Amino acid sequence: MASSVDYKRKIALVIGINYYPDDYSLKYCTNDATDLAFTLQNIGFKISLGLDCDLIKFQNKIDTFIDTIEPDDLVLFYFAGHGKQNDDENYLLPSVYDYSGRKH
Repeated sequence: MASSVDYKRKIALVIGINYYPDDYSLKYCTNDATDLAFTLQNIGFKISLGLDCDLIKFQNKIDTFIDTIEPDDLVLFYFAGHGKQNDDENYLLPSVYDYSGRKH
């Protein structure tokens, strides 16, 4: 039997990053993020969209989004871009990133 859940709001943080330095750039992440944001908006989601975010913009987008979450919200997070694993920890990489391990 299917159950019905009433969500107060549907909100999504959608981030797509194409630009990375030193030939690590990607081609379609911002397009994918934009397309998904449009689709989610059409089904009633309030969207926070971040494209080619550097570290400060990336952190601000996430922090601002987290601050808006309320009980009974349906929350979706989507990231298209590079990730990295270091010492069994996984990281999402902002657009300006030094692959030697130092952040700009």
